[in-house]
This record gives sequence, structure tokens and C-alpha cells, in this order.
Amino acid sequence: MEAPDKLLKQVSIIICTVARFMELERCLHSLKPFQEGGAEVIVVNNGQHHAEVQGIADRHAARVVDEPRRGLGSARNCG
Repeated sequence: MEAPDKLLKQVSIIICTVARFMELERCLHSLKPFQEGGAEVIVVNNGQHHAEVQGIADRHAARVVDEPRRGLGSARNCG
């Protein structure tokens, strides 16, 4: 059986957001242990406010992808 850290390096955690900055900040903060284990965190911005979302993601070493088509389904597919 593989070690948990080795498995986490194969994981991408997708977070979809639309202008919920405080919630995004808390969510990304809570994912730090997974990132330390090697998991990739991707934030899908499904609204405007790119600079704000990018700033929060940068503080938490997460990658941002913008999805211009509105809707959770589109955001999830993008992720």
C-alpha cells in the first residue's frame, strides 16, 4: 500500500467560487494540510473579481482558472 503523502501527490482539489471571498479564504486555509502532503488545489472563478480571487489563491498557493460560462456545472467541468 502506498504512503498517504504519495497518494496526495495524485490528488487535485477543485474549489468553485463566485464572489465569496471570506469563505474562499477559510476554505483554502483549511486545505493547507493536504497541500503540504502534495495535493494540488485549483480555484475555479465563476464570476468577475479576478484580482480578488487571484490574491486569495496566491496567499494559499492555489492555482486559479477562470470559467466565463455561468453555473456550477460549468465551473465543475472546467476544474
